[in-house]
Amino acid sequence: MGSSKKAKVKSRRAAKSDRLSSLPLEIKADILSRLNVQDAVRTNILSSVWRSTWTTIPEMLLCDCTYTSCQGSVTSAPPKFITLVDMALSLHRGPLHGITILGSKNYHDVFGRWMHKLSMKSPNSVTIKLTSASRYRIPSCFFSISDLEHLDIKNCIISLPQMFKGFEWLTTLDLENFSSTDSDIDNLISCCPELSVLVLKSFEGISCLNIRAPELEILEVDGKYEDFHLDAPNLETANVTLHKAQEYQSVPVVHGGKSYLKQALGSLSDIEKLVINGYFLTYLSKGCIMTKIPAVFDHLEMMLLEICFWDQREILTGRVIVSECSYPQKA
Repeated sequence: MGSSKKAKVKSRRAAKSDRLSSLPLEIKADILSRLNVQDAVRTNILSSVWRSTWTTIPEMLLCDCTYTSCQGSVTSAPPKFITLVDMALSLHRGPLHGITILGSKNYHDVFGRWMHKLSMKSPNSVTIKLTSASRYRIPSCFFSISDLEHLDIKNCIISLPQMFKGFEWLTTLDLENFSSTDSDIDNLISCCPELSVLVLKSFEGISCLNIRAPELEILEVDGKYEDFHLDAPNLETANVTLHKAQEYQSVPVVHGGKSYLKQALGSLSDIEKLVINGYFLTYLSKGCIMTKIPAVFDHLEMMLLEICFWDQREILTGRVIVSECSYPQKA
């Protein structure tokens, strides 16, 4: 074979082997976004074409699991992971649709810096689950992210800044193992006009849980609280659990008294699935339980009630709820 033919064969092989590098930048970035950032950064060594591609990925996954070492402290933060997060947040350019940060070590020393850099990127989706050490206080700059649509945070402290204007586009809010106050959680929820999915689990500092969300469709609450107000006329699925926070005293049925049933379930005219667990039915049985609930559950398809059968008030409360169902398929 002549030298010219050999050169042509080599060039064809090179072109075929580097077909990925010839893809448009946005496609290569989309491919890399399916990897964690550590692996995406390693594509720098492929060729000069890939050198900065990772800095344009629309979705970032940062996890310290690959830096876990059997040696040293089990809680100290891996320096390489801290460097990786700093580098990813500093060098990323272009729109950032979503970011996920997962960690099992202590990152209190750098958390504020990360949140400041993150707030400047204005992502659409944020998931932060740092499970080690005490709760992380979300800095005020984070609440200025204007394009946020999905927020999922675990192990945090929610304290709203005075100038908080709300998350105009937020549709999903998932908070777990967090602490806040009645007013802050109330304002956070009510200042998200497009909120359709709300999950609140394992929280502290909230005695009166007030949920006002006109577009809410899915609700899951699991925690300790003393009072519960729900105004969500478009709610379709509700799973509410109350853990024992106080001793509920039996209260005589009095017409005209406060109706906990009404304030908790009175707006649920579109409810399709209703699950009541723990001591929530005990809570609902306080006060006047004979007051008619404004809503009629004529869309209800499934209902699950955890009832203490030796408590007559709980049984009566359960009967009142069931009586509001037009055609429950499962109860």
